Amino acid sequence: MEERKKIFFGTYFYSENGEKKPVEWIVLEETPQDMLLISLYGLEAIAFDHSSNNWEPSSLRAWLNGDFKKEAFAKAEQSKIQGDITILDIDEVRKYFGETADQLKPTPYAAARGAFISRDDGSTWWWLRSQGAQPNMAAFVYNDGTLFPDGSLVSRDNGAVRPVIRIKK
Repeated sequence: MEERKKIFFGTYFYSENGEKKPVEWIVLEETPQDMLLISLYGLEAIAFDHSSNNWEPSSLRAWLNGDFKKEAFAKAEQSKIQGDITILDIDEVRKYFGETADQLKPTPYAAARGAFISRDDGSTWWWLRSQGAQPNMAAFVYNDGTLFPDGSLVSRDNGAVRPVIRIKK
């Protein structure tokens, strides 16, 4: 697979002690008007929700478009973001990565906040917005890049968050 274009946009907590650094993003799609971006690293460890696998009212969606947006992006950057901050669903993972996604590393900050870390290679698993097999389960990508459509319990707080944003050029 060819090397994907990367850009920096916004800042977020990076080091274990909460020092902020520019966020590095992978460009998933690019048009003359905008770019669809996904974070290169798992930026946070947080539960999908407390009880439901419904994305719209989930606490993760509320956090991304509330606290995360305010913390990570200056007002000028926020004005470039089109629509909501989100996470990928199963079909989008397949579209942009294939049947096996890239392995994801958490930032030291996300690791310090409890993100799962594989002893083998330091990778982590990350949430998807697709519903899992049960009402309290959401799909995810395992730390080796494998899709798990049946999902994990939405209340697990050691899953990494890999935000997706569309920004105006």
